[in-house]
Amino acid sequence: MLASLSNLDFSTFFPNALITIHNTSALVAGLCHLAGVCLMLCWSRPLQAPRMWLAVAYTAAFGMVGAIMLATLSDWMPIFFVQGQGGTPVREFVLGSAISLFVLTAFLLRAPWHKTPPPFVYFYGLSLMLLATGMLGLLLKTVQGSMLNWTARGAQFLGGAYMLVAAADAVHRSGGRRISLGRAIEQVRHRYAVAVVIVVAAVAVRLAFFPGLGNSAPYVVFYPAVMLAALYGSIRAGLLASFLSAFLAAYFWIGPAGGLRHEESRR
Repeated sequence: MLASLSNLDFSTFFPNALITIHNTSALVAGLCHLAGVCLMLCWSRPLQAPRMWLAVAYTAAFGMVGAIMLATLSDWMPIFFVQGQGGTPVREFVLGSAISLFVLTAFLLRAPWHKTPPPFVYFYGLSLMLLATGMLGLLLKTVQGSMLNWTARGAQFLGGAYMLVAAADAVHRSGGRRISLGRAIEQVRHRYAVAVVIVVAAVAVRLAFFPGLGNSAPYVVFYPAVMLAALYGSIRAGLLASFLSAFLAAYFWIGPAGGLRHEESRR
């Protein structure tokens, strides 16, 4: 399967492929948020083996995104977007459903508190509304890379920041483990080393299995790499992975204006 994917002409998939993956993943994310809030409001018993359930949830999420990417790049998904014309009816239904799920989840989350909600509920609900607003902007765009497109992405990034604040407040109020400033230097170096290994592995995957991408979507393999580095080694390891990813993407696939890329310099 990987061998067949490496022979595909990826230039025919963009920007439709990126939009298809994003919109379908947004719908799945909306379902996950709705299910989580419903469980939070209705489930009263303590969860047995929470670490195991968390690992299962992460594995299922990554597996679902991987399946969506595979289906899109294998041309099994319908057309979502046509440059210059906008989204197709399929895309409008999928993204519209995702927006509705995010808005519904925000209202259900806020419903039990008629006056002032706790900080977690406030920031989490605000995050969901910002994500829904960003997706609405993406639904209205007709050209990839337009000002509306970047504004919508900015709203989504801000929604992610508010969700991070909500998670930090939940950890603080639950008395969970925090990042200690007195960690041993060996442990810090280990986490940084793992971040570097993850980014290098992402480059290897891109070069080995997706040569047909060429210079398109230079950061596509670095998004999950940075996320994994941050989840494993905290925000500092994530920042290191971000800087290293930007450098490697510029070296292999972007290059300076008027200069030679790595692939060109070898010819």
